[in-house]
Amino acid sequence: MIMRVKSTTFLTVVLTFFYFFPAVYANFLTNLAKYVLLVLGIIQIANRKKYIKGYNSFIFISIIYQFCIYFISLYRGLAYANFPNFIVVILLGVYLFYLKTSLLYDKEGTVDALYFVFLLFLLWDLFIIILFPSGLYGASSIYGSQYLFGNKNNHTIHILLYLLLSYWKFSYTIRYRKTLLIFSCGLSLLVAFLLGSATTIVSIVIAVAGLLLRSFIRKVEIKAKIVLLSGIILNFIVILGNATFLRPVVEIFGKSMTFTNRSIIWDQTIPYILQKPFLGWGHVDTVTANVMFGYINTHNQFLDSLFLGGAFAFSILMLSLFFLAYTIDKMDSLFDINTMSFFLLALIVKMLFEQIASSHIAWLLMFVIFEYSLFSRNANSKNTFINDKKGVHLYL
Repeated sequence: MIMRVKSTTFLTVVLTFFYFFPAVYANFLTNLAKYVLLVLGIIQIANRKKYIKGYNSFIFISIIYQFCIYFISLYRGLAYANFPNFIVVILLGVYLFYLKTSLLYDKEGTVDALYFVFLLFLLWDLFIIILFPSGLYGASSIYGSQYLFGNKNNHTIHILLYLLLSYWKFSYTIRYRKTLLIFSCGLSLLVAFLLGSATTIVSIVIAVAGLLLRSFIRKVEIKAKIVLLSGIILNFIVILGNATFLRPVVEIFGKSMTFTNRSIIWDQTIPYILQKPFLGWGHVDTVTANVMFGYINTHNQFLDSLFLGGAFAFSILMLSLFFLAYTIDKMDSLFDINTMSFFLLALIVKMLFEQIASSHIAWLLMFVIFEYSLFSRNANSKNTFINDKKGVHLYL
């Protein structure tokens, strides 16, 4: 029996694999492959330009945010504002537009391709964690143990993305649907607990809860906008030092109320934000960052946006998140709304303790949430969805 693979699916697999190829193993050949494949992606976009029409707002917002940080850094005269980093922003736009056209041309083939790549990455990550528990190069006093995607805090977005793609694949898969979902949740929890990062564990547990409890939350709608607003308020309450209500959760992981010295970094960052509140400082180098607030970044996405790009960058970040929440709440399926709201909450938890917006993988995660929300509005699979007066409900 010959297995036939569509050209779109194959290109999406190899392009995504090399685009997000782990930096620890990256070299000239892997980078060259990425650029060659992106050129093929541009050709594919040109051939399917009619598919670009539609809801592309989120792609533009993601690119605008990246360019905002770039041009503020250029205005500040920082080394970050160089030509290679300008191209990197362009490449993000190319990749997201390629995925957009591919999803509209062949939704299931594209989702299958993305699922396969991130399943491969997660299994690869698990293999390294088991074989090298102290990291590929041992533990560093600054960065800790380094694994496939960096230290133990840098794996959350990859795992969340894998879970989200599993859920999307689950929505149109007919056979072994429960097995797919249970396997994905089990693998994700295993990797998260082996890594031992409290932030990763909490974020993944929230996402898994959203997937496994979806059938039990049948009459309660969890509004994404309320989740987002509550998360942002909680974020700033914690940053401003009133986090005693989190003590029981913190003590479970054996952490101090400084959140592994994060609160110290936040306290040192705020005065710098107040000095340049509108346009921020730009993307300073790691040496300067260490001098300013004692680490290479602010360990909080909202503070990071305010520091790098001031109120301007922060407003774009808020626009992207509220646009995401609005799109989730417009879905027809009550189960989908609740599940995506759990994913949004997991993302907010991650943002509380880490900065992620400088990473393209984070924008891919938000892009997939956005695209799933759009596709879910028109979901009418004869074997998966049941229509009733309250909308379209997805059952196991």
